[in-house]
Amino acid sequence: MNRVTRLAGVLALFTLWTFVTALSLVNPALLPGPIAVARELARLLGGELYADFAATLARVLSGLTIAVFLGIPAGLLVGCRPRLGRALELPIDFYRSLPAVALIPLFVVLLGIGETAKITIAVGAVLPIVLLSTLYGVRAISETRWLLVRSLGMTRWQALRLVIFPAALPHVFAGLRIAVSMATTAAIATEMLIGSSRGLGRRIYDAQLLFRIPELYATVLVAGLVGYGLNKLVLLVERRALHWVGR
Repeated sequence: MNRVTRLAGVLALFTLWTFVTALSLVNPALLPGPIAVARELARLLGGELYADFAATLARVLSGLTIAVFLGIPAGLLVGCRPRLGRALELPIDFYRSLPAVALIPLFVVLLGIGETAKITIAVGAVLPIVLLSTLYGVRAISETRWLLVRSLGMTRWQALRLVIFPAALPHVFAGLRIAVSMATTAAIATEMLIGSSRGLGRRIYDAQLLFRIPELYATVLVAGLVGYGLNKLVLLVERRALHWVGR
């Protein structure tokens, strides 16, 4: 039933799009019809788009992976040490309030415009989300579980591996679903703003600059599908991982 509902929503959107373009309610030069966009997408999928898709996907996954390996241990550490959490609360809240795009010039000054800068920007956009979701997961652990840890005389490693990390996983995955979208946004924005020979962001920027509107819409559609597909992948991993953890 949920699939039927989602499909109906997609069909309604495309019907509205077709209706608006057929009646020229919007300038056709600015909003091409879905058929024109589909034709352009088919042309791009003939081989021209794959290098850009691969470049963007590699940056998104690299930034997300580094952020996970840094953010989850940091979140567990800060969450398990209340004093450290209170000391770092203001810097963390300040950093996560900064728009990721606003940090791009800073990273360019520090790291240049190479691949390292592009991946670092994605990491910078995602890291506070992963860290805070893990931190809140630790803080949400019930007092009963903490009593269990103390009563069984677990070592810190045992408590972390058997109780704390599994209990925090639902919050971690909730943060990862947000982080995937942020990593995609940061990677594409970076490709548009600081330049890149390959990437969906670069293609979007070039299509806008050269007024290739069908190509612009087709590439934006692919960019959205990248974020959507990665989000679904995280959700699939979450369902399998939390099958044994329990909620």
